Amino acid sequence: MREAVASVLAQTYRPIEIIIVDDGSLDETAQTADALAAEYSSEIRVLHQNNSGPGPAREAGRSVAKGEFIQYLDSDDVLLPRKFELQIMALRQRPDCGVAYGKTNYRALDSADELQPWKRTGERIESMF
Repeated sequence: MREAVASVLAQTYRPIEIIIVDDGSLDETAQTADALAAEYSSEIRVLHQNNSGPGPAREAGRSVAKGEFIQYLDSDDVLLPRKFELQIMALRQRPDCGVAYGKTNYRALDSADELQPWKRTGERIESMF
């Protein structure tokens, strides 16, 4: 989780708001989240809830978010530093679009420098729904 949060804090776009939802984790997630919120109190808030799965956890975070844009991020995801800047610029240039996405790479735990395209990355999708 620390690497995921660090990648959001490293974004070139500001302002940012980070909402960490601890979905009843049984490991050290709650303590780590609270420590991060204490260290970055102006950017990070933590919600603790009983385990109910990823959908309800995302909805809990979304329901308290104050920002104009939402980026869902799992604890094992890492963002490149200009991701928000570039996607928000694209959304502002195309106000008819409601979603922006970019290339996604898969990185195995044992190969930090080796990235492989993930799922349908790079494919142009004209209509999602």
